[in-house]
Order: sequence, then structure tokens, then C-alpha cells
Amino acid sequence: MSRILGIDFGHKRIGVALSDALGISASALCAIERKGGLKDIATLQELIQEHEVHLVVMGLPLKMDGGISDQAKQAQAFAKLLKQHTKIPVQWVDERLSSVQAEKQLNQAKRKPRPKTDVDQAAACIILQQYLDTQAFKKDG
Repeated sequence: MSRILGIDFGHKRIGVALSDALGISASALCAIERKGGLKDIATLQELIQEHEVHLVVMGLPLKMDGGISDQAKQAQAFAKLLKQHTKIPVQWVDERLSSVQAEKQLNQAKRKPRPKTDVDQAAACIILQQYLDTQAFKKDG
């Protein structure tokens, strides 16, 4: 059964999470150090093939007022490239405060020092889990 890949697109890193085969829960997969457009796409292509991914869910970093931020524009451009090279559809999830939520969750675990990659992966998990929960609600509702 194919899976869903969750992405937290950042300036320095891309946090990546993966759904279980049933599309119920998200788990941290990795954080990719950004190397630039097509190099980042190639790394994601490998993960997509390896894990038989049929959908990518990306966080859209909107402004607090709901407007499109510069980072959101960059994420949209990256998603367009990703779709062109992988032929995999991309769904968007409003990711406002996902990194803050990830920091809180990790702080509760009280594991310090913590690499920044942990926050990126946790944010990707939050984004993906939010999408999965929404889909489950649609099925139940």
C-alpha cells in the first residue's frame, strides 16, 4: 500500500515525515539539508520511490493574517518543481505555528541538547498528521 509524505519546507532544511500504510498516523522520517532546487528534488524523489509515496502534503507558511508570505511563495515554487519531476500530486496544509507546536512537543520530552533537524521532522509530522486527521474526519463525517 502506498504512503503519504509530509514536508516542512524551510530555508536551511526540509523536514520529512511519512504516513503508515493505512494513512492513519505520521512518523518522522528525516531532515534534508537544503542544497538547492533540483538537488533537493532528487533527494525527495528517492524517498518517494523507496516508500512508494502516492501523495505529498506540504505545509504552507502563511502569515498570521492568512496572507501569502515570501516563504509560502518559495514553497509553492518548490512544490511546482516537485510535481513536474515526480508526477506526484501535492496537497497543502496551513502550517502556521507548526514549528512552535513542534518545539513545545520536543520540550515536553526534555531531551536536550536537541538538533534543529528534530524540530524540522516534528513539524513535518504535525503537518502530515493534521492532513491525515482531516481525511479521517471526512470519511467519518
